[in-house]
Amino acid sequence: VDEEGRAYRDGAPRKRRRRYGLVLCGTCLCILIGIGLILWGIYVMRPREFGFLWSGPAPPSPSPSPSAESSPPPQNESSSVSPVGPPDGTTPDGGPSSEVPPSPPPAPCWSTGFEGVDNLLNPVACWRPSDGGPGGGDGSLPDLPTDPPPIEIPDLPELPDVPNITDLPELPNLPNITDLPELPDLPVINLPEVPTLPNITDLPELPDLPDLPNITDLPDLPDIPDPFPLPELPSIPEIPFLPPGLPTGVPIPQNLTSIAEWEALFQEWINSLRQDRPGSFLEGLEHEPFGPCVLEDGGSVEARAAHLLEAILESSPSGEYVDGVVTLWSDVVRVEMGVDRPERLSLAAFVDGVNALDARHKEVVDALPVLSRAMLIYPSEAFMSDELRANLTRGALGFSFWLDEFAETSPEATALLEEGDLEHVRYWGEVESLALHAAQHLMGHALRFETFTLSGRSGAEQAALGAQRVLAWIDRRLSPSLGLSSWGDDESIVSIVTNLANLVDVSPSTAVRKHAEMALDVILAELSAHSFRGVLPLNRGARTAGLGGFHQLSNTLWLLTGLGSCVLGDAAASSLAVALLRSSYHVAGVIGTAFERLHTGDVKDIDHGVAKVLSRHSVDASAEGAEEGHLRFGLEASVNDCIYWMSNGAQGTPEASECPHIVADVYGYAHGPLRRFRWLEPIAGIKVPTAPPLGSIEEILEQRGVQAPSAPSAALVTMLGDAPRRRLRAVSALRAAKEEEEATIVREVPLTVLAGASRLIAPLSRSGDRGAAHQYTYRTKHVMLSSLPDYKAGTLLVEHRQPWCAMLNPEDAAVVFTNQPPRSRESSTPFDWWARHAAMPRVAQHQNMLIAIYNPPVEASAFLPLMEKGLPPSITHAFFDKGAFDEYDVVVGRDGVTTWHCGRKGEAYVALYSYKPASFEEAGPFAGKELVAEDLRNVWIAQVEDSSTVRDYGQFKDYIRKGWVTVDILPPGPDRDGGLPWCLWQNKCIKGFPDNIDYWHLVKCVQWVPFVNPKPPCDRTLNTLGFLGCFLGCDLPDWRLCLIYCAVRSIDWSLPSVTFGEVKVEYVPWKRQALEFGWHEPFRVGRRYNAVRRELTRQRFERLETPFSNVPFGPDHETFELRVDRQTLYLDFNRSVKVVTN
Repeated sequence: VDEEGRAYRDGAPRKRRRRYGLVLCGTCLCILIGIGLILWGIYVMRPREFGFLWSGPAPPSPSPSPSAESSPPPQNESSSVSPVGPPDGTTPDGGPSSEVPPSPPPAPCWSTGFEGVDNLLNPVACWRPSDGGPGGGDGSLPDLPTDPPPIEIPDLPELPDVPNITDLPELPNLPNITDLPELPDLPVINLPEVPTLPNITDLPELPDLPDLPNITDLPDLPDIPDPFPLPELPSIPEIPFLPPGLPTGVPIPQNLTSIAEWEALFQEWINSLRQDRPGSFLEGLEHEPFGPCVLEDGGSVEARAAHLLEAILESSPSGEYVDGVVTLWSDVVRVEMGVDRPERLSLAAFVDGVNALDARHKEVVDALPVLSRAMLIYPSEAFMSDELRANLTRGALGFSFWLDEFAETSPEATALLEEGDLEHVRYWGEVESLALHAAQHLMGHALRFETFTLSGRSGAEQAALGAQRVLAWIDRRLSPSLGLSSWGDDESIVSIVTNLANLVDVSPSTAVRKHAEMALDVILAELSAHSFRGVLPLNRGARTAGLGGFHQLSNTLWLLTGLGSCVLGDAAASSLAVALLRSSYHVAGVIGTAFERLHTGDVKDIDHGVAKVLSRHSVDASAEGAEEGHLRFGLEASVNDCIYWMSNGAQGTPEASECPHIVADVYGYAHGPLRRFRWLEPIAGIKVPTAPPLGSIEEILEQRGVQAPSAPSAALVTMLGDAPRRRLRAVSALRAAKEEEEATIVREVPLTVLAGASRLIAPLSRSGDRGAAHQYTYRTKHVMLSSLPDYKAGTLLVEHRQPWCAMLNPEDAAVVFTNQPPRSRESSTPFDWWARHAAMPRVAQHQNMLIAIYNPPVEASAFLPLMEKGLPPSITHAFFDKGAFDEYDVVVGRDGVTTWHCGRKGEAYVALYSYKPASFEEAGPFAGKELVAEDLRNVWIAQVEDSSTVRDYGQFKDYIRKGWVTVDILPPGPDRDGGLPWCLWQNKCIKGFPDNIDYWHLVKCVQWVPFVNPKPPCDRTLNTLGFLGCFLGCDLPDWRLCLIYCAVRSIDWSLPSVTFGEVKVEYVPWKRQALEFGWHEPFRVGRRYNAVRRELTRQRFERLETPFSNVPFGPDHETFELRVDRQTLYLDFNRSVKVVTN
């Protein structure tokens, strides 16, 4: 048994030793074979000694020499000169020589003591002292001849006579310089005399000026500080958007008449990106506005709904809350409970909603469920006066339910489009689009015999189109498919639940009611699994800072689980209660049973011995995310794909930056919410003639197999629906150039360049993209720890996402989480200070332990001052309210340095560690609640336990003290490698620039070739085959346009992102598995003192993984199953089947 308590079989060590022995024997055998090959090579490489290459005469036999005991005779000077004869083998007198010159003495032999090795190493002609050697038996060298033959130097030929230098010809005499002609005299020029200037002293004196008042006597003007000085935006030069020599011709749109107006549009877009929130740090609530529910539980969802409806009925008509939505749904409840007298209703909010609908005001979106409900099922109620009914009908007929209803189809439509402020509504948003589709469906059915002004459709057509759009919305997000990108925002979830419950209750379409009911089951099952005592741990809405207490979604959770708050008139809770009252919807009993088992801890996960809930929502705006969601991105995206990307807030990312123009090219820039992207119109307005010219609209429809309508063009766009982008663009261009002989079409080159430019600011451009959120929730009966592992690490200005949170008792604010605020304390609201992030950390969680690394990129110092009107504070901080805990202690680790902040709330315990020293604020609204650590880079570690995992709080502190933390913050380095230019420069791929470039070396850096060039350093930055295919298949009329277009699409042009340095963390807790994590390193979990045995732990999950369900992620999976014992909830969205067993 090892120190972790694991038992091993007795045979395991023997098998391991046997395996190590086999490896050792194999290694020795390989070494012996290598030695043999070396000796064999030496033998083969010396063939000369065996006569294979020797073609001359054999060397002469050595002559005898004196004995070894006698010393050699003395030699004179002549004996030191080697005998040298003529090179042709003749005697000194010119005759032939009969003697062969002596050969040089052989080299001495090697002696190693091993005869076999000596035979291999020594040549045949070497001499050995034991054999007498070439000089004698003693091994001495032979004597040199004492009388060498004389050396005669042949006579040299005589040199020819050199000519005498004095016989050279004489040089001609140069002319005398003095004989040159004289120059003529220059005439004398007499200049006129300059007149004498008058004396300055003779000028008249100026009159004396009156004395000015003393400046110091003026009143002091008050200083007007400018706390947020903004850098001036650079002026936009009036230059074409393409390089010289390329076809230009940027058209000026109808609503733009000068470059100055385009610059104003760009400034307007920049201002829209800034997060301007009025208010100060001292304003707002420290806790959430709702307390615990005081109504009777009743033990079931139906009983709680009945108590809630009765409480709303008995409350005063105006209610205690001033929110218009609350009073709206309070009136709906009273009408459903039988109140028919107007004096018993508070119709102020309802009248305001009708007026907002008639005035096309943006605030009407929240009231659309109630207004459509009243129009459909309350038209004859007593409170619906003739004037109110007429205003409601007129507002519905003149309302824009989708982007296609902002076109100027008639003078009446043009007048309507000039009214209101619907251009500020994000029609493509996830929440807004569902509300608009549902209202189009319900109001169209209520006015099915009327004609809607802006679309030209009948009410029946509006209802059918709205039903199709609602079904498509549900199919993409909650079937269970991709999930909600707005998960974690309480206001968004409340609005979605409200609209789905309203559709279940009053929709005339059976398909819509069925799918809305199943989508509601999926949401409620997931809410109950992740909630803890009436609160979602990672919930961050526009009014939710997460500082304890209950939030807006807690009302729905109380109705579902019996824990939370119960605000009378809450939209989601009231709509669900009304649907339950009318028996339109029933909450499956298995949902409540699953929550009860998770809440009481009566369940154990098979793998880890604890209860955990894993889920995933949405996809990232990337190639991988598009493949997972069966979506397209970039210029190949369809209109529906772009609507989804924009609903996730991904229109600023490189993959979806073209989407606003793709959508606006179909629906237009002139009016509506797409007006905010008007600055794209000049950029994308480069027009070039197509070759061959496009066919007519009838030919395009004939290719699609659709009969051409005789109705206006709006019906044509509706009929095409999900047509590819190019076909829609062709139809739009042909419609605009109907009378022209040759059509033109907008090309994608500038938009592709724009997408490449957005990669340069990726940490900022991806801030709006909510992306794929993988949620890990560890829960016991007394404590919960939840996080978003590895979610958008380093991305700037993220909101509505909380990286992690530990909850012990949210009602009493016993919660712990960390944050990095983007604004200074003086200019922040509580939401800015706690729920928005200057840069997201990288988080990893394993069961009850969590590591959060804050390591913002360098871009933060450049972009945050521009977007937030000031530098962010150089801190990270944690919310840790000491007063909310029963006990609070500071525990110092066994190294004497590590400091943990520990707290106990009931039977739940939490410990928080900060690598940088952290201390509590001593003044302000968060004194004693805020732990502040200086520096932007920091590491926070959290661990939770309860009475089911440790004996008591003392043992918990002892475990924390015995743990070990190691943090390494390394010097600055690259966080993200750059594109092709950066890679070429980094790897020195361009040699000989500019005159003598080594193209072969350049190709070896980028092109992969099997066996020849298997690992080019820059292969990932260039898609060579894609570039060639794009260039060969390009249909642009100018090859230079094709070159630019394909180069931008196929080459990564991004710059590297540099962080402040790598961060590595190792946490070795006591009697728990060790954690190893880093900014660039994967998350590993394993044995405490054996890093080799630590294994990678997955941080990516399926759609929903609980002890009672396992739902895969992706649009291919359209079934949802929840099973607890014999209770089952089975949903099949493809076949519209719902099965519930109790």
